[in-house]
Amino acid sequence: MSAIAADNHFRWMVTLGSQPDGYGCVIHPRIVLTSTNAFKTPGLGEGIQGLLSPCNFSNDASKFYCFRVGRFEKERKLAGLVLDEEFQDSDGKMPGSYPEIADAPPVPGQMLCVLTKQSLIGGHGANWDVAPEERGNYVCYSGGTVSLLRSPDKLLYTISGILTDDDSVGGAVFDQSGKIFGVVSGFLKHDCDPTRRDATRGAGRFIVFSPVFNTRTELLKLANGNERSG
Repeated sequence: MSAIAADNHFRWMVTLGSQPDGYGCVIHPRIVLTSTNAFKTPGLGEGIQGLLSPCNFSNDASKFYCFRVGRFEKERKLAGLVLDEEFQDSDGKMPGSYPEIADAPPVPGQMLCVLTKQSLIGGHGANWDVAPEERGNYVCYSGGTVSLLRSPDKLLYTISGILTDDDSVGGAVFDQSGKIFGVVSGFLKHDCDPTRRDATRGAGRFIVFSPVFNTRTELLKLANGNERSG
């Protein structure tokens, strides 16, 4: 994974809700891309308002931004949020650039990346320990490969090979250049024996994501007040 792409996506990442629901990604000074599954609010839909803040993986938000849901695609599990004001990151700076959105779907075997909050605990062969107050405050840049899971009635895009205990959804799924191919919409876990000594929370999980190809034009229309839900 490119360190530059990872750092950029951390600056573009936002946390939804005052009691964090999930994540999102800033793709325009006033537009955030996320998943419809990133909200815990019942009955969420077009026109609903809420709060978000720059992501710093701590309990303290540097600033809250008001948003309204301008685009809501229940079937694709995608949402576009319109901010009341232009976004600044946790350092109070406007991003100097914004991510490109892929114009083609991801392909099996392709490497894609995510940012997650990771809990770290020492004492398992490591030569360092993590203080209790520091646990859960680490950002993890991880890459895995695209897998397709097909059932009789659906086709799921997933990423395999990433270990994480972060169950939050809505964050961007991007390639090593930083181009967005999807947003995290859920998780699937293998049906394995939990009594195994090497079993851990996060082992054998697929990260499910919603592809976003051919959506940039529609999402950027939100900045001009042309909302649509579907």
